[in-house]
Formats: sequence, structure tokens, C-alpha cells
Amino acid sequence: MLLRYLLITTCCLAAAADPLLEIDAAFHRAYAEARAGALARQGPVLVVSGDSLQLYRGGTLAAEAVIRPPRYHRLKGLSHVPLAIRLAAGDRGRLASLRENLAALEPGTDGVRAPSLAFLDGALARGEVSGLDAYCAAMRGPLEALAREAAALELEAMEREVRAWRRDLLAADWDRVRVVVIGSHMAREGEVGWQFFTRLLGEAREGGRLVFAEEKWDPREALKLLATHMVDGDLGRAFFGDPDRMHRDVLAPGARIWLDSHPLPR
Repeated sequence: MLLRYLLITTCCLAAAADPLLEIDAAFHRAYAEARAGALARQGPVLVVSGDSLQLYRGGTLAAEAVIRPPRYHRLKGLSHVPLAIRLAAGDRGRLASLRENLAALEPGTDGVRAPSLAFLDGALARGEVSGLDAYCAAMRGPLEALAREAAALELEAMEREVRAWRRDLLAADWDRVRVVVIGSHMAREGEVGWQFFTRLLGEAREGGRLVFAEEKWDPREALKLLATHMVDGDLGRAFFGDPDRMHRDVLAPGARIWLDSHPLPR
């Protein structure tokens, strides 16, 4: 009796299934398969990820190089000194700790150490922080100089490695190479690797040979995003005559039309 009830219930549920839900499920299955196929077929991929530049073939790491030398990290650490002072301005203990570590560094010509020590010494001697905004403004030039040198170091290393790989590993495949730049949300605009490859490939738009993988620090997820761009590019080209169409919210044009005809009160 129970078995008969279950069979009848199953048949009724199947008969009552929404065919549109079935179609939607079929689309998602086909989309996942298409993305997996694109990932398997794609040519060489260069991935810019933090300190390293990586070369993938068939989803497998084939080569890797460091693009941020030790000097880069020293510059980064020095640039964090004024930022740390501003953020710790209300905590005497943290300021004292910063002062101790800063004093332990070898004197340099970076323009940060000496004025920062002087500022901390004054704040600790008085028992209060004053002139913080003036100190921060004075650090603008040294911070920009550190950033320029750090960018140059990274770009020089990247150019050197890409030139060698292009000659030794990618001579026959260069026109098929795609690039994924992994980065954070706040550093997306003007990211160093992105600037480098937009100029090298002559392709500023995202979704063709160049993709920005925001916060996808696992290279496997970054490669999956690249495959998503490839599948969406084909769909956008086929249905809308625009390979970038699916890289934007599909509802965006309709939303603009509605908002234009329904002014919102302010």
C-alpha cells in the first residue's frame, strides 16, 4: 500500500512539474558543461597573482616566476609606516611600538623614516598627538616616490619574464595567450599587471584576452572565471551582436528604461 502511494505521489509530482523550471535546469547544466569545455580547450594562460606570474597550459601550472623582488617588499613596508601612524594615533602603546621598530631599521634615503621618527618622538614626549594632518601631508611626496619605485620594480620583472616566456615557451602560441589578473577590489582600477597587459596586448576591454579576477586568489577559480568570460562572450556575440553584452547585467537596459520613465524622489 505504501509503495503504491509513493508511486502515485511521484507520478503526480512529475506531472505537475513546471516545464519552465525543467528548461532552466537544462540551461544551467548546459552552461556548466560549456564552461568546462572552454576551460579544457583554452590555450596558454598567464596569471598575475600577487608576487608571482604563472603560466598555465590545460589548467596545469607549467611555469612560475617571482615579479616582486625583496626590494619591493621593503618599499611596501616603508610606505605603511605613515599609514600605521595615522591609524594608531589614538593608542600610545601602538605608537611606541611603531617607534621602536622604526628606530631598529637602518637609516635610508626613503624620506619616511627620519620625519616619522621625529613625529613619533614628539607625540610620545608630549603625551598627545598633534599636527597629524600636517605630518600626513608632508608624507605625500615620499609615499608617491616609494610607489613609483615599487611599480617600476614589478613592471621590469614582469617584462623580463614575459619576454623570456614568449621567446622560449610561447613562440607558437602567443596569439592564443589569454591573461588573468588577480587583484583586490580597492586596487582594481589601475592595477599594475592590468596596465602592463592592456598595453602589451593592445586590448583594454575585459572579456577578450584579458580578464580581471577580483578577490579570486585561488588560480583555479580565476581560470574558471576566464572560461565564464569565453562562454558569455560567445552568447553575447550570437544573440546581441556584442561579445561584451553578457558581461553586464542582462536587465540593465530594461532597468534604465524604467528608471528614466519613473523619476525617483530625492
